[in-house]
Amino acid sequence: MKLNNKKWLLSIILFSILIRIPYFNCPLFMDEGEYAYQAYLWLNEGINFYKSHFFNMLPGFPLIYAFIFKTFGPKALLGLILPIFSCFIYGSFSLGIKDFFYYTIFCRLNNASIFCGPWWYHFLRFLRSIIKSGIIYLIILLILGIRFIKKEFVFYFLIFYLFFNFLGISLGGSWYDHYYAQLLPPLCILLGWEIFYLLQSKKMINILVIFILLILPFFQYVLLSLHFGGFCCKSFYPECNLTPKIVSYLEKNCNNASEIYAFLYSDPSIYFLSKKKSALPYLFKSAFLFYPEHIKEFTKLIKSSKRPDYLITYSEAESIIIANRVCELKGNIFDKIQTVLYGDFRPFCKDYPIQISLIKQVFKTIPKYYMQVDNISFRDTITNIWKKKTEEKN
Repeated sequence: MKLNNKKWLLSIILFSILIRIPYFNCPLFMDEGEYAYQAYLWLNEGINFYKSHFFNMLPGFPLIYAFIFKTFGPKALLGLILPIFSCFIYGSFSLGIKDFFYYTIFCRLNNASIFCGPWWYHFLRFLRSIIKSGIIYLIILLILGIRFIKKEFVFYFLIFYLFFNFLGISLGGSWYDHYYAQLLPPLCILLGWEIFYLLQSKKMINILVIFILLILPFFQYVLLSLHFGGFCCKSFYPECNLTPKIVSYLEKNCNNASEIYAFLYSDPSIYFLSKKKSALPYLFKSAFLFYPEHIKEFTKLIKSSKRPDYLITYSEAESIIIANRVCELKGNIFDKIQTVLYGDFRPFCKDYPIQISLIKQVFKTIPKYYMQVDNISFRDTITNIWKKKTEEKN
């Protein structure tokens, strides 16, 4: 590698580290909390990762691909068949074919994907996320100069890479902004290839367009960060401030063998940080709101002898508000568009509003078997901590 190229590479690496410095002190984000807890179970509890029931993807997939590429080379596309075949054999043997397919494919396709809900919801959410994520500027730049890229094997490989990554983004159905991060590897390679040829033309208009479209996402991220008051979830998710306080309480008052459960709580990192086992494998509120039968399962667990030692809940009123916000779409067409673009609504809640009556039943049942020992608040959000009664009073 030439000296100039090494300097450019070093500059890129240093810049990528620099822009991450503001995030070093951020708490675990919600998805990270789930993955950390899942890994903790695998390593410390000896639970088979196909039987932990928290995943909706094939575990270890990138590692298998790396092994195939290292062994056979990247052109052997075996690189496509062998990882899938290996995961299928192991997963089917460990979990059974029916459950394997359910947890890796049908869980999302049947309950929270682009195949559920009205088409216009997905169209609006797609527009929202592609603009908010800043990916739209990079796609415009790619379209403007794609004619300069040589149409050979590498080009088609990267285009298919983009296409299948986009399928992965869309099948989840929620159109989250951060899902588009998986588009960046092939997109950046294509843009680098394209920009190299555009700059060779030495036209100032080309250079100006490239500069504007590349710099706009950065300024957009800064503006969004300033709007939300900071660089991480502490600023706009109250759970990021509530979780450390709840964890501190659990560490002081629970023994190591205690099981806990946080009903409808939005931050699953509570289990990993407290090193306490979850009594149910449903770590996100969507597991209850999309599957009402899971609320019935939770109520049944509370009544059983295997009930967890501690429960963490919002108030009954707040829990109902959460269900309404996610499941209900009210008003005229303009109100509905606003809710879809700015709200948490997702059209995946089955049999709504049965969730409301089931949540009310949960809060009728809890005081029979638990006593409230504390409540922890941050701004307008209050969480209650419940301890299992030593003597049952039905």
